[in-house]
Amino acid sequence: MFTGMVGEGAWLNSKQINISNIEVKKNAIPCTGFPVNTDFSDKALLDFVRDVQSYKKIRLLGSEPYLLLM
Repeated sequence: MFTGMVGEGAWLNSKQINISNIEVKKNAIPCTGFPVNTDFSDKALLDFVRDVQSYKKIRLLGSEPYLLLM
């Protein structure tokens, strides 16, 4: 089980884990998700895309998207 506290650190099954020492964005792979109260406006999404384009790739967490069939 993963746990973490802002300013304290993160743990995997009670063993402390650390971030990598990669300093150059183009060599990094961040992992993120969208909180419930995310701003999904065109500007906010374009800002997000512009920011993540500087990384090697990005991993997104969350539920699988679903389709609404009409």
